[in-house]
Amino acid sequence: MAVGAFITPIGSSSGGTTIIPNAAYLNTVSGNDSTAVLGDSTKPYLTMVALIAALPATNIFTWTINITGATLDITMPTMPDRSLIFNADIKYIYNFNFNNANVGGNIISTIFNGFFTWTFLTGNINLKSDAVAERILGNGYQNTSGLQIQGTINIIDWSNAGVNGTTVAMNNSNITINEYIRRTAGSGIFIGNPIYTRFKKITYIGFYGGMIKSINTYLSKIIIDLVFCANTADTELVSYSTNLEIELKEIQITGVFGINASLAKLTLTNLICSGTTTSMYFGEVILITGKVVSSTPIIYSRLASKTFQNLEATITGNLSFWTSTLTVDNCRLTVTDYLAKCTNTDVKQVIFKGNNIIKQNSVQPLIQSNSGVNHIVDIEGTLNLLPGYQIADKFGTVNYLTNAVPSYVGPVLASPLVNII
Repeated sequence: MAVGAFITPIGSSSGGTTIIPNAAYLNTVSGNDSTAVLGDSTKPYLTMVALIAALPATNIFTWTINITGATLDITMPTMPDRSLIFNADIKYIYNFNFNNANVGGNIISTIFNGFFTWTFLTGNINLKSDAVAERILGNGYQNTSGLQIQGTINIIDWSNAGVNGTTVAMNNSNITINEYIRRTAGSGIFIGNPIYTRFKKITYIGFYGGMIKSINTYLSKIIIDLVFCANTADTELVSYSTNLEIELKEIQITGVFGINASLAKLTLTNLICSGTTTSMYFGEVILITGKVVSSTPIIYSRLASKTFQNLEATITGNLSFWTSTLTVDNCRLTVTDYLAKCTNTDVKQVIFKGNNIIKQNSVQPLIQSNSGVNHIVDIEGTLNLLPGYQIADKFGTVNYLTNAVPSYVGPVLASPLVNII
């Protein structure tokens, strides 16, 4: 396919050649940096280094870079402070290789003065680097400045040592990433106020700690189709976040998978735990909803105020209360030992709302005390407890609210103190 076929010819014409405004052409096989002309599809550049250097100094216009040619590895320069559109021949998959010398940890680009946009139109470009202490997309860390990226990127593969543990910084992005590869402690990703961000696959190779850091001024969502790790390792997804919701569809790892950061909401969309995933922990997730298709259990620890809403899953031990309240709303749960254990000295509360069905695979009380901590269990809706062991141990008070007693299945007197309110 000729590069000229990418864009409908517009603009001025001189000597039979149409010059396309704000367009540049790269042919990785037959281009010529000496004779190339910006806007002329018949005179493409050979290298990205020469093409970027030829762009005018002013950055008020967005330039479209059209790429063709069967040489797939493209050496990238330190990128300028401007908006760009990348339009690549769909017959190939191109590697943008950023392996420049370290420039204060911002090798991919200059330090951006304001916000600019990179748009990937065709989904067949890989962003790759193995340079040490390199950060992609300028200093877009924590929303201060940087790039908005949009479109589709095929693979991001960063194997460097990194800066601040975060080498990819995306702000206000509208992007689909087919695969993100995590190789080192520094190859994490910062996401700020995403418009739409979807990872079709996240692959862990060599480092397994929290990969995503996300600080948002409003509730924002990330969609993840698959988290994959072939090695035997406990794999953590998020290191830090505010106002973040994650929709998670499949985990394929060997070991324990977890989110140990404060997460506003976690949606498990018919979650499949393939491979030999032994268990999952979501220690500081505030709201958990959805369905776990497999029998892989969820382990909770370091629990703050939390809500299970429309959740269908298996729960196993260590759901410990450090503060406040657990709300169980319209859930279908299988509990292998206990649902919650109350710790510290404050009185804790468990609230059952909606229609809840809980299957107990243990004769232990559903809600337990650790070291004599008092706790309150309020049943506002329906609680079907099967086969019907104790709701709470001797330190618990069970309150049946809004005539909830008739809907409870199990021995009413199994708990030490029962109030009908």
